[in-house]
Amino acid sequence: MPETEASRLRTEIQRLLQTIQGPIENRRLTVVDRILAGEDLVAVAQDVAVCPQTVRLWMRTLRLGGADALVAFQRTPREPLLIADAAGLRVLASRPENHRISRVIEALALLAEGRSSHDAGTRIGLAPVTVRRWLKIFRDSGFEGLRADRKREAGFANASKLTTDQKQELAELIKAEPHMSRTTLWSTVRRRYGVAYSLSGLLRLAREDLGYQSAARQ
Repeated sequence: MPETEASRLRTEIQRLLQTIQGPIENRRLTVVDRILAGEDLVAVAQDVAVCPQTVRLWMRTLRLGGADALVAFQRTPREPLLIADAAGLRVLASRPENHRISRVIEALALLAEGRSSHDAGTRIGLAPVTVRRWLKIFRDSGFEGLRADRKREAGFANASKLTTDQKQELAELIKAEPHMSRTTLWSTVRRRYGVAYSLSGLLRLAREDLGYQSAARQ
């Protein structure tokens, strides 16, 4: 975007930020203003826990219609990723026989409410790709498939821990970038060391043993 156009849009945004009271509209304006100021779109999206695709849609709306169009932005309702009774799923999650997959069922309930996999993953502390994998397993094999998957993953995770040298190396990476996002940390460990941790398990290790301090859900 030309610098003059970006400057004009930022002026519009600052004008509206002084009058707009709604937190949703305020967040949209603040996010696009940061990007117009030169920040990376994906980094900003992670910082505010919004899907990058949504932020790109906001930027397109801004370019086509200006800041006023962004304030009035209404996303076309979409069909939930899972057609199911969200309340009924949460009842099932509370049953003792489902304790191993209770968080999985909560993710499915969020999808049934119309949440995206990114939003559902952010709310329960897991990567969106994990939520999408659970959804596929549930569609293919139901609850039995989910129970079998969780059992396999638990066994793999228990057998695939970081070595002392790997922990030391990861601690140095965290020291160099102490506010690395949760998903970046998780994908780095998975890619670099081939080790399978749940996001919550990795965060617990990173905070207790490796000096990881970030509390933002990114």
